[in-house]
Amino acid sequence: MARHNKQSGFTLVEMLVVVAIMLLLITILTPELERGIDMQRMVYCQFNCKNIGLATMSYTLENQLRLPGPNWRLDKAHGWLYYDLQMDKPEDCQTGQLWEYLLDASVYRCPADRTKPDTVPGRPNNSRMMTSYCSNGSWIKWGQGTWDPNPPTYPRKLIRNMSGYDEVVYQDIEVEPGKYDGYWKTYKVSQFKENDILYWEADELKSGGWWHDGSNFPWEGVTRRHIYIKNDKDGAATNAEAQYNYGYTSAINADGSCEWLSIKDYYAEVYTDWLAGSGVTNNKTRLWNVPNTDNGR
Repeated sequence: MARHNKQSGFTLVEMLVVVAIMLLLITILTPELERGIDMQRMVYCQFNCKNIGLATMSYTLENQLRLPGPNWRLDKAHGWLYYDLQMDKPEDCQTGQLWEYLLDASVYRCPADRTKPDTVPGRPNNSRMMTSYCSNGSWIKWGQGTWDPNPPTYPRKLIRNMSGYDEVVYQDIEVEPGKYDGYWKTYKVSQFKENDILYWEADELKSGGWWHDGSNFPWEGVTRRHIYIKNDKDGAATNAEAQYNYGYTSAINADGSCEWLSIKDYYAEVYTDWLAGSGVTNNKTRLWNVPNTDNGR
């Protein structure tokens, strides 16, 4: 008598059940994976800020405790981020005062920053080419501080050898007459409170006109990319009130430390009531922090 072997295998229904389960798992896990990636980027952002804070402290120790130039507006001066309005490309951060302490252009940009540098009519270059962060203009009282037309030293420029970073040499820049206007005599870091905020992540959604330098007023805004809302089914992260309640920015303090500052706490240092559309506070705060003043201005 002939024997017929019954072949084992999945039926069509069983295959459909397996596929459905896999799709369900992907649907459940994808948001958690995305949040995990976002958290990883936030950690790297904090790492960047820690390095910038340490670089700033190192600079002050070598410069009579004075902070680097803030790169305020369109002044032809040497600053933490660049020299003489050089903002053509990301590598121009190598001309800044902190470069010799960092030697890595990626430190200047938050890994979660996916915005593309834009331009302004008549002003094609802007600091977004190089960084996600901005300095606080309080270092020079937002352009009302002391301007010295005779800088003590000329800036230095990195000369990279063929061997890469194994050999790093600096040489003085030969400054053309009239090209280097002078420099801002910044406050000493010791004049600030330890938790006064020196840097934060600028608002990446602002137009290029807000990025024409490396320094800001506190009211010029803060990043909106670090939004953590669990189970954001209704797109709440795009809502201004949700950003206010659930957003964060990296902030670098006057003691060189960095922290995650909530957007809510940030604006509490700027306005009397941001959501209500109230005006700028008249109190001295961690952001309005000019030394030797009553209201931080």
